[in-house]
Amino acid sequence: LHERIAPAGALTLHQNVNVGDVPTALTLRTAEGGSITIGGKRAARSQLVFFAAPDCPMCKSLLPVLRTSARAESDWLDVVVAG
Repeated sequence: LHERIAPAGALTLHQNVNVGDVPTALTLRTAEGGSITIGGKRAARSQLVFFAAPDCPMCKSLLPVLRTSARAESDWLDVVVAG
């Protein structure tokens, strides 16, 4: 996704995150009232968490790219939209 949205990808924060780092697992409530776990060690699939806000014009412009990427990479990637 970062490569597909240049130059917006340049807006990412530069933090000390390395390829292969395992993020802390968080179990959160979904909009439908269920629960979802993001982060943590994942056995077979990768996960992309996209943080968006309903009133963010950049988020609105990126959602179509995110949907296309999610469909194209669905065999190995789970996409979660968080707000």
